[in-house]
Formats: sequence, C-alpha cells, structure tokens
Amino acid sequence: MRFLLIVVFFLVLLAPVYGIEIRDYRASLEIVDELGKGEVTLTIFNDQNITVTEFRYPFSGGLRDVEVVSGGKRLKFSVENRGERSYIIAFLPEPLKFGETYKITYRYTLDNVVERHENIYILSITHSLFANVKNFEFTVALPPGYGVVDNRVSPESEPTSDGRRVILKWELHEPIPPEFKDFRVIVIYENLFEARNYIYIALLIIAAVIILFLTYKYLKARGISVRLLLDRKRRLEEKIEILKEDEQKIMKLIIENEGIDQRDIVKITGFSKTKVSKILSELEKRGAIRKEQIGRRNKIYLAKKP
Repeated sequence: MRFLLIVVFFLVLLAPVYGIEIRDYRASLEIVDELGKGEVTLTIFNDQNITVTEFRYPFSGGLRDVEVVSGGKRLKFSVENRGERSYIIAFLPEPLKFGETYKITYRYTLDNVVERHENIYILSITHSLFANVKNFEFTVALPPGYGVVDNRVSPESEPTSDGRRVILKWELHEPIPPEFKDFRVIVIYENLFEARNYIYIALLIIAAVIILFLTYKYLKARGISVRLLLDRKRRLEEKIEILKEDEQKIMKLIIENEGIDQRDIVKITGFSKTKVSKILSELEKRGAIRKEQIGRRNKIYLAKKP
C-alpha cells in the first residue's frame, strides 16, 4: 500500500512535466562578464483530459534573478532546488484546458556557467529535454571580441556572427535522440584581441630579427665591421663627455643622425642659427665633424677618423 502511495505521489509531481506536450523549446544564452544571461521560451500544449493550473520544468545550475512572463505580463512562480536542478513552477493566470496552447518565457542569470583558465574560457551548460519536447533550439552569444578556440565546440556547431559577436546555434527536432535527454553544450573560447596581440608581438620580433640579419649581411658584404662601428660610437660618446654641455647636445644629434641638416640641428636644439654655426665651426676645427655643402644646405657628418 505504501509503495502505491509513493508511486502515485511521484506521478502527480511529474504529470505537469511529462503530461503536457512541449511543442517548442527555444533557449538562448548571452555571456556577459563571465555570467550567463539566459532566456527560455516554452510553447506548451495541453493534450490531457484535465485542466492545468500550473506548469513545472527543471533547469540546470543555480539560477538567480529569475523572471517568468507570458504575453508581456509577469507570472507568479516558485523555485524548488533539488541537487543540481532548479524546478520552476509557473502559476498560470487562467486554467489551460484540453487542446489549448500557452507560451511561457523564463529569464534568469547563471553564476557558474563559465570557468576561466588563464586566457581560456570554458562554457558548460545543460538543458533537460524530456520525451514530450518536440522541437528544440539553443543559441549562445559570446562576448564581443571573443571567439571559439580551434572549433572546440560540443556538440558541433558552425560559428556565425551578428557583426558584433560570435553566435553558436543548435537545433533538434522530433524524434529527439535519447542521448540528448540532457543536452550539454561545451564551448572553449578566448579573447581575440589578446590572441592577436601575441601574434603581433611575435611578428614584430621576427621582423626585427630579419632586419638585423639583413643589416648584418649588408655591412659584411661591404666589408664594414659591426663591432668596429659599435666601438666607434662608444669611443665618440666617451670623447664628447669632455665637451661643453651645448656642444655635447649637438654632437649626440650628429652621432645618432649622421648626415643631419644644419637647419634641423637649429630646430631640434632650439639654439639660434649663429650659435649652432659657431659650435659646428669649433667642432670642425677640432676634427670631430665635417661639413658637406649640398646646394644651399650644409649636411653634418662625423669625421672619418674620430
């Protein structure tokens, strides 16, 4: 007798779920700051010979900020937490009679839907699909600037875009295979800007290495020793330490920009034309620099033998 009472009790609990046909199960999830903003719309059909006043359905994960609406109006509801599932019981504003259809939308937030491992994010979410679900559709929108890592999506889904975000979509239609009773989605994604930055840095390093190598080959082909050039620059820098401050400033410019225009020295240092001309003449007398007149301009070079 006790066994029969237990069976009847569970049948009463499960009747609102299994007895009502779910013609459409449309779910969406938007990832915002590692949180899941979920929405599920169920189109239910009463194919029983009884009138239904409430509808119960399970959702996976801990839900918060739950809202249940229909036709733009909020419905009263309650939530029962049982292990890893949360049952939402929606109280219908009017009894649902045999042969009638009703649409209910659930909105909620999921806290633990995304795990972060350094620069990689793992999204994991499950939707419970009972035998009375006829059509199922689930859409996931990744945050702007994020993309799937090496097509790591289960079940498989071809990523698309709305012009701002990567979109993933799954569809199942009657008969839904038994293995999808708990439809679990796993998506591994990353911040594309961070990934691109690593690529740009790597490319810059490669470009710098190539430039240095080509420069070395060019100098070697012309019989110019890189070591001697560096030693020459070091010796010049040591020598200019004995010069006056203004002279040092001009000499450093010439060392860094050999063949510099005299007018550019005036612009960069802020010295007057007369002062620059006087200092250059003094440096030329000491054998530190040489001038070459090109048209009306003077180009300043280091002396061939410092």
